Amino acid sequence: APPLELADLENFASVARLEMGSNCTGTVIDTGVPAAPAYLLTNGHCTGDVGRSPQVVTVGEEWFGAAEFFAVAGNDARAQVHAEVLEYSTMRGRDLAIVRLDRTLGELEGLGIRAVPIADAEPANGTAVVNVGAPVQDLDHDDWVLRRGECTLSAPHTLIEFAWLWFGAWANDCPGIVQGSSGSPLF
Repeated sequence: APPLELADLENFASVARLEMGSNCTGTVIDTGVPAAPAYLLTNGHCTGDVGRSPQVVTVGEEWFGAAEFFAVAGNDARAQVHAEVLEYSTMRGRDLAIVRLDRTLGELEGLGIRAVPIADAEPANGTAVVNVGAPVQDLDHDDWVLRRGECTLSAPHTLIEFAWLWFGAWANDCPGIVQGSSGSPLF
């Protein structure tokens, strides 16, 4: 997928390149409470659940690492925010993690980071979506930037991968999904 242009950054200011146990992507979610902690949504395997039993759910564990916002080529004004607590992480039925950051939602908004609401309904099969992620596989470190892929959702499936079983995993034709893209949102 091609690198996200600086001009498009405002539309995807909720997406961050993550270094929280592995290289991944995450999105700040809108809780509607500016004075409350900010939360980031990503995949469970991005926060270490690959090494845990497939039936484990992790709740309220101190966490580490950073989220880098505005990671586009030619942008030196990037914002780094640190992880504080792994509020919830699992690969049981879903590959999902919610990380509490060390800033409030209002503080992130002050930096220009725009949280996004989680969709309240599933999309229809055939919906056009945009994937924004930060792939790292086979790229030089300077090229670890947000990339944008236009794609289409197809029907959700039950997915078996190694010891994990996930229900309702949406198939898609998004380009450039490689290591680092995990946890990336679909808009």
